[in-house]
Amino acid sequence: MELLKRSNKQWQEQFHYSQSQIRDRDYIMGEAVTQVREVVDHLQTLAILADVLSLKFESESSRG
Repeated sequence: MELLKRSNKQWQEQFHYSQSQIRDRDYIMGEAVTQVREVVDHLQTLAILADVLSLKFESESSRG
């Protein structure tokens, strides 16, 4: 009976440890997704600025 109690306790500890790892992983993944979204926003801004500069260059070069 004592062996079963120890075994049960070990399984419970392993279960709690696994839950903690999953929470940590979920937090890290959430942070990564947030950072990727921020990078996407910056890239979209840069693409718009590149388009504006391209149009400005075309306009100025067509004037001569």
